[in-house]
Amino acid sequence: LSALSSLFRVLTDQRLAETNPVTGVKRPKTGNAGIGAGKSPSLTRQQVRLMLDAPKRGTVKGERDRALLHVYFYTGARCSEPGRLKVKDLSFDREYTTLNFTIKGNKRNTVAIHPECHQALKDHLEMSQIADQDDAYIFTAMYNGTSGEPLSRKQCYRLFNHYAVKAGLPDGVYPHVARSTFITEGFSNGVPGEAIQRTVGHSSITTTEGYNHTTTKHRESASLKMGF
Repeated sequence: LSALSSLFRVLTDQRLAETNPVTGVKRPKTGNAGIGAGKSPSLTRQQVRLMLDAPKRGTVKGERDRALLHVYFYTGARCSEPGRLKVKDLSFDREYTTLNFTIKGNKRNTVAIHPECHQALKDHLEMSQIADQDDAYIFTAMYNGTSGEPLSRKQCYRLFNHYAVKAGLPDGVYPHVARSTFITEGFSNGVPGEAIQRTVGHSSITTTEGYNHTTTKHRESASLKMGF
C-alpha cells in the first residue's frame, strides 16, 4: 500500500493522475482483535507445563480441558479446529497416532501427535465414555454433567484463558498463543520449516516463519557481539 501511495503521489504531482486513490488507506488488521500472524507471543516450556497440569484430574471436565490444552500445544491447531474433531478423527497409521483436522477451506490435515497428547485424549475419551462413538465430538460443552454441543470458538477462548490465569499468566492469553509457541518450539528444536508448515496447515512457509520467536534471533544480535 505504501508503494502504491508513493507511485500515485508522483503521478498526481506530475498531473498524470487526478487523485491518489490509496491516500489514507491503512493495512487491514488480521486475525482476532487485530492479532495477526507472528504477533501472538510464545510461552516458555515451564509456562506450558503449568497450563497442561492446571486442570483437575479425575473429573470429566478436568480431563476434557486437559486434553484440549494438549491438542493446542502439541499440534499448533487454530483456535476453532479442536472443536470440530470427532472420535473417528483420532486414528492410527502404523506406529503413529494421528488427528485428522478440518482446517481452513474445509481441507483435511492429518497430524501425527505426541504420545503425551495421545494419552491425554485417551484419558478424556475413557472418562467421558465416548471412546467407541465414532461420530461423537471429542470436545463438547457440558451442562449439569452432561455433554452438549461441540465447544465453540468463544468457549475454547474462555477455557484456554481460564487455565492461563490459573497457571499465573496474565489475563488475555488465548489459543493462538499455543500456535505461536508450537511453531517457535519447532524452530528452536531444529524442525525444518516445511515440516512445521505442514503440521499447522499453513499454505505459505512465509506465514509459518512469521510466528518464529526463537531466542536464537536474540542470541545472534550484533549488539551482543560488541565490546568497547
